[in-house]
Amino acid sequence: MAKKPASHTVQDNDWDLEEDIAFWPTWVIEQDPLEPWVRYWGLRILRLRGRQMGAHWWLIQDRQLMTLLEWTEEEYNEATVTRKLRRVIEELRALPKPEERGSPIFLNIARLAARLELNVAEQRILLLAALGETYDILSAVLDELSEWTLDRVAVLLAEALELDTILVHQALLPHSVLRSCGLLQDLHEKDLRLMPGMASLLLQEHENEDTLFAPLFHPLAASTLTLEDFPHLQEHSERLMAILEGAWREQEPGVHILLHGAPGTGKTEYALALAKALNAAMVEVRSQDAEQNPIEGDDRFRAYALSQQALGRQLRSLILFDEVEDVFVTSLLPWAPRVGAHKGWTNRLLERAKVPTIWISNSIEGIDPAYRRRMIYELEFTAPPKAVRQRIIAQQVQDLAISEEHIARWAKESNLTPGSVQQAARAMRLMGTAASSVPSQALETLLEQRGHEFSHRTSLEFDIDLLECDQDLPTLLQQLRDLPDARLLLHGPSGTGKTAFAKHVAEVLDKEMHQFLASDILGRYVGETEQNIAAAFRRARGGVLFLDEADSFLSSREFATHLWEISAVNELLQQMDSFRGTLIMATNLVRTLDSAVFRRFDWILAFAIPSRQRQRRILGHLVRSLPLQTEDFDLRILLDKMSPISLAVANNVLRRLQRRSDLDTRIITDTLVATCLASTYTCSRKVGF
Repeated sequence: MAKKPASHTVQDNDWDLEEDIAFWPTWVIEQDPLEPWVRYWGLRILRLRGRQMGAHWWLIQDRQLMTLLEWTEEEYNEATVTRKLRRVIEELRALPKPEERGSPIFLNIARLAARLELNVAEQRILLLAALGETYDILSAVLDELSEWTLDRVAVLLAEALELDTILVHQALLPHSVLRSCGLLQDLHEKDLRLMPGMASLLLQEHENEDTLFAPLFHPLAASTLTLEDFPHLQEHSERLMAILEGAWREQEPGVHILLHGAPGTGKTEYALALAKALNAAMVEVRSQDAEQNPIEGDDRFRAYALSQQALGRQLRSLILFDEVEDVFVTSLLPWAPRVGAHKGWTNRLLERAKVPTIWISNSIEGIDPAYRRRMIYELEFTAPPKAVRQRIIAQQVQDLAISEEHIARWAKESNLTPGSVQQAARAMRLMGTAASSVPSQALETLLEQRGHEFSHRTSLEFDIDLLECDQDLPTLLQQLRDLPDARLLLHGPSGTGKTAFAKHVAEVLDKEMHQFLASDILGRYVGETEQNIAAAFRRARGGVLFLDEADSFLSSREFATHLWEISAVNELLQQMDSFRGTLIMATNLVRTLDSAVFRRFDWILAFAIPSRQRQRRILGHLVRSLPLQTEDFDLRILLDKMSPISLAVANNVLRRLQRRSDLDTRIITDTLVATCLASTYTCSRKVGF
């Protein structure tokens, strides 16, 4: 390598050719320590290939041949094929065998060999492949190997590298360390090539072993969270810690844990917290190669195999494999990357994995059952319980001056994930003073833009005594505390408090409320409704599942006209039998439900329009909630002027009048009468044109 003296600097704008030529003799030429290896191996391979190719010597490029033979163009053109081959032999006899020194590649290969347990043949093949990708001369003599059989390549390389043919052949097989880890690519596709970027990585000087392996897999920093930040997963945490401790103690292979669930529910953070609690070193399988190009499908499996081989002897290690969909789910698109094509090889890789692995996925739909069967533990992540959500939100917005009232209101939103709050809070910090003078309003706007809906509708404070039901509700609530898997059917006219009662049950039982409407369940394609039903029950496991408008997907099968209608009802009935949690279903049309569903309910509650006595209570509750200067009302006279009042009517009146400052008896009476009339209005005209 040529270097100019530091004292002389040539400027681009005053460069003079004659002046620069005068300085050429002063340049220091440093010999490349790898050139002896390139010429030695190049000549050996050239001799072997020339002996086999005979008159087909022309397949090798002339320029590279002239360089190896150290002939001028005139000498090269005048020589015959036999003379060229004789020249190769003469040059080889005069060349001493190179020494392994002077270049970082030898130390780097030694580091790889120590981590991956590579034998001498595998190390030499690594060195040859790296030099072949770097030096044109060596690349030329290695060209066209993809057209050879594996046995023929093994014989050639063994003689060229002065190794045992059996060892070389074993190193080139698909299940070898080099091939299974992806360090060496398929000979029939890429000739003798390493994984992208590996050659340059080996040629670079690295301070330590970690910097060498960083582009292949990198250690993850310790989490700022602990398992105490996931109290709702305490039982799972205890089991997982015991499983991993046992795997390390017994050196049990094939220990795989699958964490799956919606994005932003804390899967990765939980995995890091688990590693922290176990005092384990965790590395992540990269999704890009050493040249920063994305890797997918089988190539990611090979990167995983490399991590397994490198960490196999390191105590208390864990591997994190994120975005499992890249490797476990096969795309239906013909031009998409091939995923999991070598299923048998993949299964063996999973079964023999020495290092416990945590796999993370946003969805398990489409994952081959053969892969899921090899998972020793599966844990689904849903939105954390309300108490945990409130705690997480408070932590993430503690520097944004958000009131506890707003945090508590946001925490009631079951679909609000920690990831969404984190990103919204991050946007607030980046905007600074430009965000808003009211931080809570700005943050709520950002969350709504992410698809989260917050109820701004004012309603009367819930009072169970305002509900008209055919059963004693306080006694029922007491019994529900002792029955964790209760089934309730609520039916009756609209506005009688069925939804409010379902939410109250969740609060009394201190369970997460999962509410689904018909639009959340019914699908447009065959089988989609059944999948949505199963997903809803799976997500609500352990909490309260509230299915509103149950008549939309639980209608009697007797009048079904399509097979999918029957299969949807069958799926729902089966899910009801196996569900672990409190199930509440509500309908206004109880008579249209399938007859098989009624025996599955522990309680069937009939809600009705409140009696006159309860209507007086509702009116009193409403009047006390309005900004009145006086409460001079005769509730009995007011009741006589209107249709029966329900909770829904009272809530509508409250929303209409809560901000008026000129309220009096007449305004309230007129609003009540008009609202009651509107709630009982039915259109007699036929629908249509």
